[in-house]
Amino acid sequence: MTFQTDGARPRARFLAAIAAVAVLAACSGGGATPDPSAPCITADADNVVQLSAENIAFSASCIEVTADEPITIEFTNKEATVHNVAVYQDSTKATEVFRGDYVTGPDQTVTYDVPALAAGDHFFDCSVHPAMKGTLRAVPAAATSPAAS
Repeated sequence: MTFQTDGARPRARFLAAIAAVAVLAACSGGGATPDPSAPCITADADNVVQLSAENIAFSASCIEVTADEPITIEFTNKEATVHNVAVYQDSTKATEVFRGDYVTGPDQTVTYDVPALAAGDHFFDCSVHPAMKGTLRAVPAAATSPAAS
C-alpha cells in the first residue's frame, strides 16, 4: 500500500528550519559592527557621546572620550530588539567598568553615566549581542596653555 502526500509536511518543516536559522543568526549578532578602522566619534566638551543601535550594530565602533572624567553615553535603540552598552577595562572583559540597563525599542533613548576611565583603549559591547562591540578610547585632556601675564 502506498500513500501520496501533497508535500505540505516537508514544506512546513523546511520553512520552520529556515525561520530557526534566521532567529539564531539575529541573536548571534549576525549584523555587522562598523569597520574598526573607521574614525572614532568624539565626545563633546562635557564628555557626552551619542551612540545608537540599529540592524544589530552600533552606530560607531570607536568612541573617543576625555580620560579621568565621568562619561555620559546617550544611547538610542532604534529597533525592537533589546540592546545595552557595557564597558570593560579591556577586550578580555575580565573587569567590567559599567553595564547599562537593557533598552527596548524602537526609538527609546537612555542616558548612561559611566565612571571616569584612565587614559588608554577600553572595550564596549552589547551584553545581548556580543558581536556588537568597539573601542572606547580615553585620551588625556588637551593641555591648556599658560595664561598670559
